[in-house]
Amino acid sequence: MPTTNSVRTTSGERPSRLLVLALAASLAGFSGGTAVAQSAPSASGSAAAGETIELSPFTVTSDRDVGYTASNTLAGSRLNTSLKDTAASLSVMTAEFLADVGANSLEEAMLWSTNSQLDVQDTITFASNTADDNSTFYGFTQFRVRGLPATTTRNYFAWRLPSDTYNIERVEEARGPNSILFGIGAAGGVVNTSTKRAYLERTIRHASVQMSSYEGYRGTIDLNLPVGDRLAFRLNAVHSHQPSYREYLKNDNQNAHLAANFKILEKTRLRAEYETGIVDQVVGANDTVTDQFSNWRTNGSQMITAPIPSNQNTAYGVARYNGTQQLYYIDNTGTLLNVANTYRSNGLDVFAGQIDPMLGDLSVHTGGPGSTRRGDFETATIALEQQIGRNTFVELSFNKQDNSSISNQPAGNSRRLYADPNANLPNGQPNPFAGQYWLEGQSWAWVTGRKYETLRGTVAHDLDLGKWGKFRFAGLVEQEDRRSPENSLVEVWEGAPFHSAPENAANQIVRRHYVTPGDWSTFYRSMPKQYLLSGIPHPTDPSRTLSSTMVPRVQNGTRDTVEEQTTQMIATQARFFKERLIFGVGYRWDDLAVDNYGSLRNPDSQLWETNYDTPTSSQEFDGRTKTFGVVGHVTRNLSVFYNKSDNFGLPGSMRILPDSLPPPNPVSTGEDMGLALDLFDGKLFARATYYQVDLQNGANFNYGGTLNNPSSISRIILDALVDQNVITESQATPHRTNSTGSTFSRFVEGYELNLTANPTRNWRLQANFSITDGVVDEVAPEVKDWIAEHMPFLQTPAFQGVVTNQGALTVAEVIGEFFEYHNDQMDTEGLILPGNRKYKWNLFTSYNFSEGALKGLMVGGGYSWQSERPVGVVNGTEVRYSNDYWNTNAMIGYKFGQNARLPWVENLRVQLNVFNVTDDREPEIYRYNSNDPAHPRFNTVHRLRTKEPRTWRLSASFDF
Repeated sequence: MPTTNSVRTTSGERPSRLLVLALAASLAGFSGGTAVAQSAPSASGSAAAGETIELSPFTVTSDRDVGYTASNTLAGSRLNTSLKDTAASLSVMTAEFLADVGANSLEEAMLWSTNSQLDVQDTITFASNTADDNSTFYGFTQFRVRGLPATTTRNYFAWRLPSDTYNIERVEEARGPNSILFGIGAAGGVVNTSTKRAYLERTIRHASVQMSSYEGYRGTIDLNLPVGDRLAFRLNAVHSHQPSYREYLKNDNQNAHLAANFKILEKTRLRAEYETGIVDQVVGANDTVTDQFSNWRTNGSQMITAPIPSNQNTAYGVARYNGTQQLYYIDNTGTLLNVANTYRSNGLDVFAGQIDPMLGDLSVHTGGPGSTRRGDFETATIALEQQIGRNTFVELSFNKQDNSSISNQPAGNSRRLYADPNANLPNGQPNPFAGQYWLEGQSWAWVTGRKYETLRGTVAHDLDLGKWGKFRFAGLVEQEDRRSPENSLVEVWEGAPFHSAPENAANQIVRRHYVTPGDWSTFYRSMPKQYLLSGIPHPTDPSRTLSSTMVPRVQNGTRDTVEEQTTQMIATQARFFKERLIFGVGYRWDDLAVDNYGSLRNPDSQLWETNYDTPTSSQEFDGRTKTFGVVGHVTRNLSVFYNKSDNFGLPGSMRILPDSLPPPNPVSTGEDMGLALDLFDGKLFARATYYQVDLQNGANFNYGGTLNNPSSISRIILDALVDQNVITESQATPHRTNSTGSTFSRFVEGYELNLTANPTRNWRLQANFSITDGVVDEVAPEVKDWIAEHMPFLQTPAFQGVVTNQGALTVAEVIGEFFEYHNDQMDTEGLILPGNRKYKWNLFTSYNFSEGALKGLMVGGGYSWQSERPVGVVNGTEVRYSNDYWNTNAMIGYKFGQNARLPWVENLRVQLNVFNVTDDREPEIYRYNSNDPAHPRFNTVHRLRTKEPRTWRLSASFDF
């Protein structure tokens, strides 16, 4: 089990790069013994003519992959090892498989992986009142494997951006905790992509073009150019535009990747690669328009001509904005409206299409074209490989990543559709929008950066002792420096005209847009990404104009985390009894120092700025992780395996109570055991696994929203009480906290079955099946402590009727919203693994005709299914499930051979992929409005995730 040290309070001495280099040099000097013969089989079992198979034990290329089967991997022992000799649980998706399924991205490829799900914050399903905004807009796609968070890497360096397949040779999914192999990572395992490398032995001139549904297009190019017999360059590039059936959504990529390979000497190799790109997306919350009008309609759609008594609001089905000046921007007219003391409708807050099909459609996303997420990145890697004698290999590598992203998010309740019950404007004039429907909300932006520098030294040594066994020793030393600056912004009126703090609610801008029923292109509200506001006349003071800007939203949203990590690893692989019994043992030391920098208010601008003078906290962690694996080849075709390993994870970027420190680093242990079959000379490989994973100190952004975060609701309540002179600031201060997340523990166990086969020269097959069961435990203990300490004060009876600036909610209503979330969270404890689909299976197969009239034709198809998702608890103990998920895909293509009449079509491949062939559009249900069977809205959908209807891609790839 990994261990951690407690938080340190003083800065300590940190290992330097000189130590890393010295360790690398000492490891490189270790040699002796005789070499282990290294075979180099190609697709046919021997190297293809004119090609040289690289001997480096530190790299695996796609040369040895045949069809859908891969023979070797780095994931089992950090060294190039045969899959059948690997005790760890892993799967490989080859380049041919990625092409057949039509995957343009890692996200699309992972739909065919083993036991994985997209991580869309659905682990808070039981308790989420709205859609997964933060997980949608804050960062790019992440995955869960075995129901637990997984780490994404590129060439086994940490990777936080989307991965386009234009420069990917293979995808490896290594499941379970195994820090000895991957370094600091997540308990679910690692999803690694391997990029294309430059080859000395051949020339590649390849390109592809693609058209797709909704006027999408894509083009790629792949050029490999040897320069003499010692130097080669490879250039890959992509330009892609992929829209969606949902209004305005898109995914655009413009990336370029250059790789170089330089054989300095016969046993000295220098590799380098550089990639730069732009990921430009319009993203939408996975939910769509929700009803805040039905109560008004049920009560007769009454128009209000004069203020009504507050006790009549329910009878009218309306709510009244408070009397404080609130300037809303009306997008339709480009004017400002003071909504103080005006009315809006209310409703059930469920999918609006259930109430009126003209007011809700799954294609709607309320952020519109300004709801963008853009990432700009650069990454470079250089590696020097040296073979010493015949049996010692050394590699020294350096990787640098620099990426930044900005996500423009429609905040709060922007998906809620209201009706306008006001017959007149506040100035007494007739309301031109009386009775019409609107969307409104604030605008946020997440600005994040990731800067990584990794220096790594690795050494491998082979030792053959004849009848006493064959051994491979490996050592690794590494230093990695990371920075993660972040800033959360909100749109406000420039110059802080209504409150001295620029980000105060009085200065924040709400944009309102009146929609046209049935015209889904109008169902959005404008965003600052489209345009900031400039020179807008003040509604009551014509001499004033107002403009908007973006400023830091909250104090804890402006921060930076600086991390320094040093690593040492030793591992041994031993083969006995003519390689029928194989052991793998490893031990790894990780030392991590973390400085967290918060923010201070600039005395001149009054904006929150990162304070780099003194860290708000400094922490040190140390991990001691280990692995033990054994593979026994019972017969030539049947093997048994066992693997036990543990994991040392990075602490999350969230802050937890009571001291606003990052959570402890997560630790986990895992066991895998099972059987493997290798039949027909490697044409079929199957693996059956039983596994367990025990995760401690997990952390997420649960309890990090506006109305479910202890710090946020206390701020909302305390600010209202102070502003209205109910209490003083000195009374409020002891109850102010600063947190963005919470902690948990999870235990998971289950079964996995993988099968990959090339049954004949023309037939390919891949199938996966898994069962994952588990529980979440120790949910948010720090929040429970906070409730016990602070809630009695916030629930003081005299405070409950005070109206806050949070949508005119009273203190009692804010507290009620919090406890609805909290109680639902507690329902999951010890009962179920939230968000987990217990059963998953998928199959994809293809066939290429090589003879007769159909020669060149390719056909294929696949089916994937995942069982129901837990979405609630009924009567305290009975888990409630939503619908299952399934999809069908089909592929047909044609590959042209040599043609004397039309030489330009030689090796041209034309392919059509159809996704969701049956056009199933049933959305995934995330939450029902009520889990009480006696409730009239028991089966009313409260939260959902849309499903893409039938789409197609027509692609052509060719050599030139």
